[in-house]
Amino acid sequence: MSQLRKHLLVVFSLGLLVFSMPVLAQKASNSSSFSLDAQVRPRTEMRGGYRTPLLEGQHAAVLTDQRTRLGVRYADTGFELRVNFQDVRVWGASPTMTTGGMEPSSGQVNLGLVEAWASVNLGQSWKLTAGRQIISLDNERYFGTVGWAQTGRVHDALMLRKSDDSSPWKWTLGGSYGQQQAVLIDQPFALPGAYKALALAHGAYEPQDGVSRISGLLTSVQRTASPHRFEHTAGLTYSKKAPWSLVLEGYVQSAGAGAGTGYLLAGSLSTKTGRHQWTIGTDWLSGDQENTVAFSPSFGTNHRYYGLMDYFYAGSGHGSVGLMDHFVKWASTFGDGNTAKHSLTAHYFVKGDASEMLGWELDWALSKPLHPGVTFSCGASVLDGTGDLLELKGWTEDLVAEGTGIQSWGWIMLSVNPTLFSQSK
Repeated sequence: MSQLRKHLLVVFSLGLLVFSMPVLAQKASNSSSFSLDAQVRPRTEMRGGYRTPLLEGQHAAVLTDQRTRLGVRYADTGFELRVNFQDVRVWGASPTMTTGGMEPSSGQVNLGLVEAWASVNLGQSWKLTAGRQIISLDNERYFGTVGWAQTGRVHDALMLRKSDDSSPWKWTLGGSYGQQQAVLIDQPFALPGAYKALALAHGAYEPQDGVSRISGLLTSVQRTASPHRFEHTAGLTYSKKAPWSLVLEGYVQSAGAGAGTGYLLAGSLSTKTGRHQWTIGTDWLSGDQENTVAFSPSFGTNHRYYGLMDYFYAGSGHGSVGLMDHFVKWASTFGDGNTAKHSLTAHYFVKGDASEMLGWELDWALSKPLHPGVTFSCGASVLDGTGDLLELKGWTEDLVAEGTGIQSWGWIMLSVNPTLFSQSK
């Protein structure tokens, strides 16, 4: 089946789903609910050094990419279903029309499923969820939604969760075993950004006062079909809200016996006065290219932590030298009902072994609700990197000697998230 026919089949299925919703709702049991939601999120960026430095003779890029989603949810007393279609594309990457039945050849169309799961109540507050789903744990250091990326991050997995409002304990067990295609015999697995096997266990203790929280994570990921390529990670997270907000996080990671151990240590302290919040903190991820094993925050929402220009961990490699990120952040609310927010964050980057400075970054971001379900946001960032940063990015010695100079990045985004249909009984 051609790609165009696949897209037409998806569109037809969505149309059938939308028009059948009222009928299905009328036939629902007295305890069920239906909802149909959507998202349209275009974002325009000026990339004058985003992810990698602009060198002499290169010019900034301006582009707009867009996420479009349409999702349906059905819930009953015994189970819940979620199906969410997604299209991600860059404006201009597809022609304005096609002729003679030909389909676009740009290769930029990304139409598919971002969620497709069923959750079954097993009793005593246990739920079993199977299918394509988001895994978000703690502060998303290791498992996160990666919501900034238009595609997001999802997993094909089986998850067992226990959450009871009367108990401070919450438990999650999960796993997955994958193949690149429908095979008859086991095959080597080498799909970039994916894994052969995954196992995880997570527990959290949250007292009802809501002041403190402590949680632990154990996970093992098999990157390839080789039985010796497991990545084992264990972590603890502690947070306390009053009178000062304190967050402490620690992770250790190893690829097996004799492979050494990497680590992630993070801490932050914040206080709020009126509409203003101040935060100071440090993230330390191991790695020095020689002796210390580099920690990998494999599935984390790294854009949130290590600078919005994504020079480290978030889709942009910097070798295996690790990172120390010292930061100070100011955030404030304003406008009617203090619903609008803006923030300014300063980062100071150093190699993981503290041997060399890599540069500094300044990030500003603003978000403002325009209507219910409609939010406008924008931001701007600048980064000044050293020659060591250029070297980590793989540039030559003559360019390294001059450093990166001031790099810049700006963006504006409109997010429209309506609930198109909702009915409960």
